[in-house]
Amino acid sequence: MGVDLIEASPAAAEVFAIADEVRPGTSEQCRSASKEELSQTENTQPCVFVHDLAAAIALRERGVVPAACAGFSLGEVAALTFAGAFDTRAGFELVCERAALMAAAAERHPGGMRAVIKLDAVQVEGLAKQAGEDCWPVNYNSPQQTVVAGAPDALQTLDAW
Repeated sequence: MGVDLIEASPAAAEVFAIADEVRPGTSEQCRSASKEELSQTENTQPCVFVHDLAAAIALRERGVVPAACAGFSLGEVAALTFAGAFDTRAGFELVCERAALMAAAAERHPGGMRAVIKLDAVQVEGLAKQAGEDCWPVNYNSPQQTVVAGAPDALQTLDAW
């Protein structure tokens, strides 16, 4: 992840270099880490952020200038950084702190998420309520996709339906 950007764009390479200054080994982790390692929140978020930002900066370097920037969840920080609300270092530091806090919270409160497709939001809300008090709709991604979060037992009940 990111090797092509680093090789093709000096500006993207600089994003990865800054990431390595803040969190040594990020570039190498993006390039060669296992799926298991990259699936850990404290690794996923910094690696995805640096790749997102590097890709946007590489496009700008090639003359593609957006009229606006937007992102969803972690992507919001990359969009704000790209738009200039944060410099690269501050954006990356924020993402690293966010990832650490989210990993700690997940350790204290185990749970998961499920993307439910082909049902409308009202149907998913009803299923989540039936699954138990530890199950909630959290992202309404489209009319036919709602993400549900909850405790492992509640999600297992939801999965059975």
